[in-house]
Amino acid sequence: MAALTRAEVKDYILLKDTIVEQETVDLPATTAGRRLANQYVNDILRVTTATESSAAQYTTADYKLTDDINNYTLVSNISTGGLSTGGAALFSYSYNEYDGDIDNLIPQVEEDACEYLNNYFEDNIIYVNKVSGLAFVGGGPDTITDDNADFSTAGFESGMDVAVRGGSNYGIHTLAGVTAGTLTLDSSNALVDQDQDVSFNHVGGIKISRINWPANLKPYIAKMVWYRMNKSRPDNVKSERLDDYSITYINGNAYPTEVLEGLRKFRKAVLV
Repeated sequence: MAALTRAEVKDYILLKDTIVEQETVDLPATTAGRRLANQYVNDILRVTTATESSAAQYTTADYKLTDDINNYTLVSNISTGGLSTGGAALFSYSYNEYDGDIDNLIPQVEEDACEYLNNYFEDNIIYVNKVSGLAFVGGGPDTITDDNADFSTAGFESGMDVAVRGGSNYGIHTLAGVTAGTLTLDSSNALVDQDQDVSFNHVGGIKISRINWPANLKPYIAKMVWYRMNKSRPDNVKSERLDDYSITYINGNAYPTEVLEGLRKFRKAVLV
């Protein structure tokens, strides 16, 4: 699993959900569901027909939430009558507009942190280290296969983050499924096709290890995510200082040097 979850990021950076007290949504009789808002909705707090305390207040039996591909939330009538009978309804709900950004940035920041630290927190118990038999196949989804079918025996399980060392697919990957001979990733078309046993594409040894994220890494990753959400990212600068404030760039992404200093205890020496 990831170094931390979206909820943990929000807890560490004290990011609270926004409460919308009222939003009027027209509900024609011919429409069973309406888009409530173009944002992630965490919870519907109240649905009424008017602002007065005596207004009809619907229960959870009258609506449901479904996130579609555009991050809309659909409010649908389930019981008879209710929300689809026409007129308008008032909704009180909570949302957080940053949820999608946080989900996208967590894996990017994890990769940046590991590269900066020269440390992928590789487990010395759950791993395979091979000079032949492994093949990386980009597709929908991406897969890694092992001719010797050692993955289950090694201890890999669905949901784990793994670090790949060697070859063209170096870095962090997340397992969506595991069988003896195949690791299925949660990505699609992210892998470079590569086979250890093809002579013209031979890459030497490759190690795949479970990542054992330390718990005390979480606040630093959360701060890095928050900074990425709020700052631009030049491509060709490694660091800069403005008055008493300095930032460092990793893979073109800017982070406060003060935050990175806190990561130093995890850093491994770079051998040259």
